[in-house]
Formats: sequence, structure tokens, C-alpha cells
Amino acid sequence: MRIPRLYTPQPLSLNQEFLLEEHTAHHVATVLRIKKGREIVLFNGLSHEGQRGEFKGIISDINRKKVSVECREFIEKSTLSPVNIALGACLIKNDRMDWLIQKATELGVNEITPIWSENTDIKIPTERLEKKQAHWQQIMINACEQSGRTDLVSIHSPQKINDYMAVSQADCKIILHPGEGEQANTLTEVNKVDLLVGPEGGFSDDEVERAKEAGFKARVLGSRILRAETAPLAYISVLQYQFGDW
Repeated sequence: MRIPRLYTPQPLSLNQEFLLEEHTAHHVATVLRIKKGREIVLFNGLSHEGQRGEFKGIISDINRKKVSVECREFIEKSTLSPVNIALGACLIKNDRMDWLIQKATELGVNEITPIWSENTDIKIPTERLEKKQAHWQQIMINACEQSGRTDLVSIHSPQKINDYMAVSQADCKIILHPGEGEQANTLTEVNKVDLLVGPEGGFSDDEVERAKEAGFKARVLGSRILRAETAPLAYISVLQYQFGDW
């Protein structure tokens, strides 16, 4: 039987009981229907005594609104990839953006920044930004729970493309742009990659030129044009194969 694996933001330690957050407790009690005494795994994305990992414990008390877990064992487990990948992804339609964040998390990226560019069609009113970012954060957490990650992905607030390019400090900066640049697998050894990908309509020529001036190198993925949510995942896979933990 698969052991449920859940995220909690609170500090964790051995031989202590912890109350799960209300929404997590509701999920455990009413959706998963877990019973008292069931084994469970908790992680918080933080290190424990200098080590990354997760805690095994048991459900010590449970009802619809309250779930207590006793942590009994710490398992050292690092899921950080050797290559640090920061994804700057132009906003795309809601379900596709959600899917991109989920899969990028599974593939091991460290940071995701939603970006507004000239051809971005998505409009998010200022009053809805906080709610939208909380939604993306939860998608990322769910993906960490499912994929076994013990570290969290930093989901940044949406930025304009010029602002994103101006603060990029990676030793390797890549912009994916169909029909321009070298093939994806031509990089030499890298430590941190800033990967910039466009919306459904792609980048404008002016944006590509400004990216080059900011130190971004154009790369292509074969002879076919990939969708906005497919291209970054394909290139992240190339990076993980070349420099990561694949």
C-alpha cells in the first residue's frame, strides 16, 4: 500500500506530534480517508540538522478537522539536481500554465517566474495576482508530494520580460526561439541556467534581440515548432540529461 506523502510548512523534529494545517487535515480525513495508526510521510522543504530529507510518522489522532502526526524517523534524501534551472515562462492559458508548472516541478527546476511579453494574451488583474500565485504554489506543492521532491520550487511573482532579463545572473542564459540559434544539446558544462520561453505567439524580433544583448543565447529544439508548454519541458529534459541527475 502506498504511503501518503504530504507537505507541511512548519518546522519538524523527531518524536514530536504535529497538527496538520486545516486544509491538509481535511484532505487526509475526508478524501484519503486515512485512519488512526496509518503510516505517513511529511516534508517541509527545509533541512533537518543540516540534511535534506523527509519524516516518517504515524497518524496519532484524526477527525474531520484535526489530524495529528507523530514523527518517528528522519530519512535523509536530497532531490536537488546538480544543475540549477530557473525557468522564465511567458504566461499561457490557465490550464496549460498549471500543467507547465506541475511538470517543470517534476523535472527538477529550482525557480519559475511567470512573464509578460509583447505577445502574451493572458490578463491577470492586480487584485487577483495574489490568489493566482497561491494557486500556482499549491500546484507546485502537489507535484512535490507526488514526485518525491524534498525541496520546493520558488514561484516568483509575474514580471515583465525586460525586468526579468535585467536581473538574470546565471552563468548560462538561454532563450528558445524557433528557427534561430544552435541545437539544444550544444552547451558545455553549466552550473545555473536561466531558461526563457515565449507565449503561444512566440517572442517578437525585438525581444529576441534584447535578450541577446542581455547575454541570452538562442537555441532551437529540432526542426519542429513545439507548443509553449512543451518546449521548456523538452529543453529541461535535455539539461537534466546532460548536466543533471538523469
